[in-house]
Amino acid sequence: MVTATRPRPRILEAERSGRTLADKLGASIRDVTVADAAAKTGLALRDAERGLQWALTTYRGNLKVAEGGDVVYSFPTGFTRPWATRETLSEWASRVGKWLWTGIKAGMKVWLLVTMIAYTVIFALILIGITLAASGRSSDDDDRGGRGFSLGDFFLMRMFIDLVTDAIWASFHYRAIRQYDDDRYGRRRKPGKRLYERVWQFIFGPEEKPVDPLEQERLLLAFIRDHHGRVGVWDVMSVTALDRPEAERLVTRLLVDYEGDVEVTEEGAVFYVFKDLRKTAEAVVLPTRVPMAWERPVQVPALTGDNSVGTNLLVVGLNSFNLAMGAWAASVGLTLANLQAILAGIPPYRWPDHSIPILLGVIPIAFSATVFTLPVGRALGRIRDVAKAQVQNGRRALLRLIRGSAGGGVTGEQAARAWEQGSGFAPSEDQLTRQLLRLGGDLQIEEGRKDWRFPELAHELAALREARSGASDDEAKLGPVVFDTEKPLPES
Repeated sequence: MVTATRPRPRILEAERSGRTLADKLGASIRDVTVADAAAKTGLALRDAERGLQWALTTYRGNLKVAEGGDVVYSFPTGFTRPWATRETLSEWASRVGKWLWTGIKAGMKVWLLVTMIAYTVIFALILIGITLAASGRSSDDDDRGGRGFSLGDFFLMRMFIDLVTDAIWASFHYRAIRQYDDDRYGRRRKPGKRLYERVWQFIFGPEEKPVDPLEQERLLLAFIRDHHGRVGVWDVMSVTALDRPEAERLVTRLLVDYEGDVEVTEEGAVFYVFKDLRKTAEAVVLPTRVPMAWERPVQVPALTGDNSVGTNLLVVGLNSFNLAMGAWAASVGLTLANLQAILAGIPPYRWPDHSIPILLGVIPIAFSATVFTLPVGRALGRIRDVAKAQVQNGRRALLRLIRGSAGGGVTGEQAARAWEQGSGFAPSEDQLTRQLLRLGGDLQIEEGRKDWRFPELAHELAALREARSGASDDEAKLGPVVFDTEKPLPES
């Protein structure tokens, strides 16, 4: 008689177990326990639990705790992902947009500076030419009909052209020039930005600093290791400043990625245990204290980045000159055909071309107006960004106040004062109430005074204190080394 061996997935293959659950339970399932999942799929309890933890993140579920302390895994949309197609298309569109924008931006940086300086040079030469022509016509030299351009005039124009071209070259090689100067005099300074980069900052604002997608996770892992491998949802909220639903989704993903466990106390408090994260060879130095979210306030960069006032005034001056000259060229009809006529002193009614000047009028006006309009638009957008940052900082200040109270409660006046200190403005009553409710507060009104209680936080902190005090230090210790590649096994 041959006995069939029951196939079982390996205990840590959470994704495989989760996909088995999705195939067997389908889209109609909403609430399920580990026992339900095991019974309906044939998975072992441990595999079913790992699969449900993986599914919480994949299918955006959440945890519920019954009165007896039993954990229920809830999936509002079942084992389906109705948002997947939309988010995938959005992600691809974002990537393509970033690639295109990177290429366009590289060309625009140079083009903006060259265009601005080129029009400055052109209009300056036109003014010099008109001035020299006018001085020639006013001289008392009737035999030659005007003195024309002298050798001195030629050298004056050549000196001006050389000066401008040297300035353009220096703007593109500013870092090399500065480095040579520093090496020569033995100085050390931070490399400065090129002129075209500063013009770009004036128009489009400072470059966004690349965001490390793992920075938040590193902070959380350091916090978990620093707190004996035990963490609660309020801990996650305090480190990340996330709302409670988002913090719950994040910690359930950590359960799968870092082999954690869920524990529920008799009072219904839920916390998470990551024993394997405590193992250390003392070779990696982790931060001894993780900064909380309120210690990392949201900041909005300056409108023109690190540009100095002098740099901004230079850009404003050049652009204003081009705008004024473009407007003048458009008003007098200064086309390329009429340029020679105005230098020769021919009156406007005898000019050969009476069309609209595109190159010397319309283009510089449109270009210069855009250079001024974009920073103004960004300034208006920055007002909105500053307001959002103030709200986020006010909320972080609330987190600090509530966590400091250990869930024992805060008054409405205390909450309003903390918000104002964190954000810089006094919140409205409705705004403050919404934020406190989102943080899980229960409002109690006694004798006209509003008190906010946070029972979940109080239970969680009490459970974590007990769990951390009872955590064994042996969880962090490694066993004796039984094999080392640098020390081969002795020959038998």
